[in-house]
Amino acid sequence: MEIIKLESVSVRYNGDSVLDGIDLAVQDREFLSIIGPNGGGKTTLIKTVLGLVKPWSGKVTLKENLKIGYVPQYTKFDRNFPISVFDVIISGRIKNKIICFRGYSKEDKEATERVVKVLKLEHIQKKQIGSLSGGQLQKVLIGRALVGNPEVLILDEPTANLDVENKREIYGVLHDFNKDKAVVLITHDLEYLSENSRDVILLNRKIIYRGESVNRPKEGHNH
Repeated sequence: MEIIKLESVSVRYNGDSVLDGIDLAVQDREFLSIIGPNGGGKTTLIKTVLGLVKPWSGKVTLKENLKIGYVPQYTKFDRNFPISVFDVIISGRIKNKIICFRGYSKEDKEATERVVKVLKLEHIQKKQIGSLSGGQLQKVLIGRALVGNPEVLILDEPTANLDVENKREIYGVLHDFNKDKAVVLITHDLEYLSENSRDVILLNRKIIYRGESVNRPKEGHNH
């Protein structure tokens, strides 16, 4: 079942084409990796799906009431903000962008505790985020996205600047999530792609190539 669909989507910044005629469908339980050069429009594509960037032309359709979890690049997260690991994760339970002054519910706290346990963050849940390593902070940001029980997880270079062990842990979390949910990620980990049978698109303003996973039936190729 299609949960995200882009039809002839183009995006321009100051008259310059950033995305040009993108046709893309994401299926339920798909694991889609987006690769391509810097400046090729990868982050813009994600932001267009999230509604943060408006297409110059074309159409973006999401499944009705689709719950999306978004994980930005951890290097762009403000580590100086005085907040604990647990509080960052539970903030993912806020359902709108308006700052909410009500206390969190018992359900919110229980959901957060489950995510903390799944990601094995119990030992650092009370720590301030400024004291975390890059790998730890990335797992915390994934936790914030997971705690709202999304149907699709969208990540922007989740393993950038991480060592091999942290990369392995992050991909393990994504594989577990992908058992019954969809994952879309921007990545430069070509060695990861070579080790996994996953859907992949090569993006450089246009979709240059799309390969389909051997794990599900193919309806045709789009080269």
